This record gives sequence, C-alpha cells and structure tokens, in this order.
Amino acid sequence: MTWTIDEGCYGCGRCTFCNGIEMVGSVAQIVDQSANCIDNVAQMCPAGIIHQI
Repeated sequence: MTWTIDEGCYGCGRCTFCNGIEMVGSVAQIVDQSANCIDNVAQMCPAGIIHQI
C-alpha cells in the first residue's frame, strides 16, 4: 500500500517542510512513506486528501 495525495491538493505548499514531499506541478507527491512523514502530511491536509492505493 502506498499513501498518495489526490487531485484535491491545490498546491498550498504547507506540507513541503517534510523532506519526503515533492511538488509535481500543483499536486504534492509523497516520496517518504514513513509514518512520521505521513502523520505530518495528515495534519496539514484537509481530510480525505491523502489516502492509500
């Protein structure tokens, strides 16, 4: 399972303090799949933006 950020991400950039995040166009991609990084993103993003695929 991989955590991903869906199209609801509008590139606010708040999550990019985490080194495991890369902006691809206007959508953030989670590169670092560690629990710590996922938790940080979950706190920054609106509910439902991140999910497992």
